[in-house]
Amino acid sequence: MVRGVSSTAGLVPRSLQRVSDGANLEERRLSLDRAVRRMLGAVTVRHPVAAVPSVTDRLGLPWHVPMVSTPIRPRAERASVDATGFLPHIQGLRAIAVLGVVVFHLWPRMLPGGFAGVDVFFVISGFLITGHLARELSRTGTVRLAAFWARRARRLLPAALIVLCFCAIVVSTPTLAPLSALPLRVKEIVASTFYVTNWHLVTTSANYFGDSNSPTFARHYWSLSVEEQFYLVWPLAILLGAAIGRRLTGRTRAGVVGAVVLMTCVSLMASVWFTAFSPAAAYFATFTRVWEFGAGALLALLPTLHPKPVWCRVLLGWLGLAGLAACFALLSDAVHFPGSAALLPVLSTVAVIAAGADGPWWFPARLISLPPFAFVGKISYSLYLWHWPLILIAPALAWWSGTGAQMLCLLVVTIVFAWLTQRFIEDPVRSWHPLRDARPRRTFLVAAGAMLLVSLLSVGLAAANFPRYLAGEATITQLQSEPGPCVGAHQVLDAGCAETVHEGYAPEAAIAGMDLPPASQCLAQFGDDRVAPCSFGASDPAAPEVLLIGDSHAFQYIDVLAKSAVEKGWRLTTVLKGGCPWNTTALSEEVPFARVCATWQENVSAWLRDQKPDVVVTSAFARTHFSAEGHATATDAAADGFRLAWESMSNRGTPIVAIRDNPTFATNPNICLLNREPVDCRAPRSEALPALDPMLLAAESVDGILVIDNTEVFCDQDRCSPVIGGRNAYRDSDHLTASFAATLGDRVVAGISRALEADTPRGP
Repeated sequence: MVRGVSSTAGLVPRSLQRVSDGANLEERRLSLDRAVRRMLGAVTVRHPVAAVPSVTDRLGLPWHVPMVSTPIRPRAERASVDATGFLPHIQGLRAIAVLGVVVFHLWPRMLPGGFAGVDVFFVISGFLITGHLARELSRTGTVRLAAFWARRARRLLPAALIVLCFCAIVVSTPTLAPLSALPLRVKEIVASTFYVTNWHLVTTSANYFGDSNSPTFARHYWSLSVEEQFYLVWPLAILLGAAIGRRLTGRTRAGVVGAVVLMTCVSLMASVWFTAFSPAAAYFATFTRVWEFGAGALLALLPTLHPKPVWCRVLLGWLGLAGLAACFALLSDAVHFPGSAALLPVLSTVAVIAAGADGPWWFPARLISLPPFAFVGKISYSLYLWHWPLILIAPALAWWSGTGAQMLCLLVVTIVFAWLTQRFIEDPVRSWHPLRDARPRRTFLVAAGAMLLVSLLSVGLAAANFPRYLAGEATITQLQSEPGPCVGAHQVLDAGCAETVHEGYAPEAAIAGMDLPPASQCLAQFGDDRVAPCSFGASDPAAPEVLLIGDSHAFQYIDVLAKSAVEKGWRLTTVLKGGCPWNTTALSEEVPFARVCATWQENVSAWLRDQKPDVVVTSAFARTHFSAEGHATATDAAADGFRLAWESMSNRGTPIVAIRDNPTFATNPNICLLNREPVDCRAPRSEALPALDPMLLAAESVDGILVIDNTEVFCDQDRCSPVIGGRNAYRDSDHLTASFAATLGDRVVAGISRALEADTPRGP
């Protein structure tokens, strides 16, 4: 038995004896006591100053554990909770969370709700970080902010910056990533470097579930940005709550708990409201996620939330794991998230943590603490960082076909990358003495320098590719202005071009994404419900008026129709909105901008009452998700909506030209074309075309509808091709390049001319 701390002073290393001049007696006592306990093993250490009130007692913090005697746990008990307070089932939860996200991105249909793994991470972070801050506050009465932030930087930045360097190199390599997306991807890498990716995505109206046409390599950093912003603000909120509680009630606990409860409740209400109002932006916003951290924080602050009876802990643990399994299996992009839907993964995670780590082998926490879970949990951070860029690179490889075996190999490679990063980057830098033992400002300076270097690397590599990017723009401009004979659709539609042989194709896959109509101001974006007409061609009021109306698939034809309007003396008016067809049926609730689209549709209906066009041209994305309310299927609902919208004009004698939608590819075919031949990038006709096209169904029941079906241009009996007549037809998975759409112009213009010449009486 040790009689006094002073008698062991000679056994304590000098580094542990150094205490800053401003340290108080309590700090000195606790520091020496920890050293004694480490050296004396199973000896029970008794404090000679136990009668002196601790800082915790003076502050009134309930989470303080009295340290009158601290027995070292036997080996069997330490297997569940070791002497450092490490909770092995937390690693198991990390493993479950990261595997949910990775499997969701690899096999979305297998685990449609795997994206909720991010919410598990948020709860864990709130629990661990708040617990750490509370313990420091209980010992010292404050939180050393600089030291806290420095530890977070050493823990998170090294691996994150290494992966961003990798992303910067990949996006600047034309054989691995299309050059057309370079500016967007570099912006996102820079935003990720400074942990503001989530707000960058909010301002650019990105959609986590639906924006798949040009996915960016650093998009998954949005969740890391939310966490870093939490780490920056949360300690300040804890300190502010402690100060207010101490001043108003004399008890720090009340202020801290009150601050956390207030922030959690406000954030939850904001999340529910904002998710209903603007779900795409709500997914990335920080304030819609704070309550998830707060749920974990309350678990750390309130011991009463941890049940003691074994049966209760067992039940709680299994219910939590069952809840997480239900989340991963049942949630999908059909549910607006986070909002109230995030309560299930959050509360399930809270239940598993609250159940505790001690128990028999069949206890849920013990099961998820087994070595496989522990290994994946240990590399979970690096695994999350690496999985997304590797998933995006794989389809560009010449030998990639996306088979199940290849996907499994990709998963194994990702795990290897993650382990190497954790073993040789994460751990060494975190414990590197020149940073760990120095003042926090050294960590901040090194971190700032590293972040600046990554940004300079990203911008520098982009600048090196900028001449090629400008050359690509010039090529696109030339293709759009001089399409050439017997190219694109002409080779299929013109009998005189059938024997023409083309060597190669244009635009090349790396720049095809730039080939879009220049009149982007005429396409209302997702969050805009205004009717904003654009006019082209003749200004004479007596000129025939052609109205182009619909979504982005109708917008594909704006350039060719604008040129024809000038040549033929028409007056072209366009009313177009991304993701919103001319239809009276509401979009499904799973569509992020469904409410905005509904408002736009109502505004368009009101605007059309005062219009008297001579012909209406429309098209729509055939795979738009419509609500099935009141109908047997969503396809029937969509067809009925087209019929009602068209009848509002056809009943007035206005002919309608409906252009059937082009085939759709599962992924951007240009990724495939980067390193493969066009014949290797074709899609099965049965997959590229929907079994039932609602626009065709509607046309069968409405008089005066002229349908232009270009399917024969894209597909033979079995497959649909992304390259036709020496022209690259697609700029992403479902939108046509403007240069190829121009080759369809003759057929569309011929249909409009036929409608204008029809002897159809005009209504009032």
